[in-house]
Amino acid sequence: MPDRHHLLLQLALGQNTTQSLSVWLAARGAEAVENRRVLAIVEGMGQPVPASTWAAVAKEATEQDDALNLAWQRLLENAAATQDTPAVLSMIAEALRGQGAGGASPAVLKASLVALRQVGLTDVAQRRTREDYYRRIYAKTASLFVLATTAMGVLAGASEAEIESLRQFGHELGNAFQVIDDILDFTGDQASIGKPVGGDLRRGLITLPTIYYAELHGNDEKLACAFVGECDPATYDALISSIRNSDAIPAALDEARKMAEAAKNALSPFPANGYRDALLLLTDYTVSRSV
Repeated sequence: MPDRHHLLLQLALGQNTTQSLSVWLAARGAEAVENRRVLAIVEGMGQPVPASTWAAVAKEATEQDDALNLAWQRLLENAAATQDTPAVLSMIAEALRGQGAGGASPAVLKASLVALRQVGLTDVAQRRTREDYYRRIYAKTASLFVLATTAMGVLAGASEAEIESLRQFGHELGNAFQVIDDILDFTGDQASIGKPVGGDLRRGLITLPTIYYAELHGNDEKLACAFVGECDPATYDALISSIRNSDAIPAALDEARKMAEAAKNALSPFPANGYRDALLLLTDYTVSRSV
């Protein structure tokens, strides 16, 4: 079995060391400091260490070992490099679960955040765009409206064109509903909306009012920490108050009303009757509600 010096000699000669490295680490897995040093030297010489080897180190090392933290960092980096979002999320879950009762180390938490950013889940520039916002609210809310409205058409034996009109109606109505909900998160009171005012922003969720505020008042220094979800409570309070009393709220409300009009226009192919009138009234209520 090669010792560390023989292993480094093999590296210097450019020989394949994957098998030797795995055998060496398996025999000395408890020696965290030595593992960490050898792996760092291996990578420093340009020899990539396979993910399976890092996984073996993470499994064999103890909860407090530097080797464990380093191994999880490398595993997260490898997962992020694949741009496979489910794999990254799975790896983060495993890393955090494997950290023990003391909680995740700062190094592993940082590696998790970096991995999320690499696959675009916490990209600051992306999270403040309308494209990202509408993608999120479609997945969260509008898709359910679309399901309900198109299913109604299918069950009623509507034509394909009519079903498409109902899909458009559901999509626009669902988006309008969620935008109003996001406005009320700033303008409502806790008793009526059932959650703390500004609760979304405090949890790191960037919604349309905040996007508008950033466009209209981009020089507000409080936005920087909000976009990465790292403001202190007092800063969140001040920013929420600023957004609540700004022109961002009327701007977001105007956008919701335009969606409501688009939803009503989608119903134009249908004959005027009590059913269509009910949907039109529902759409008007959606953008005028206060709860």
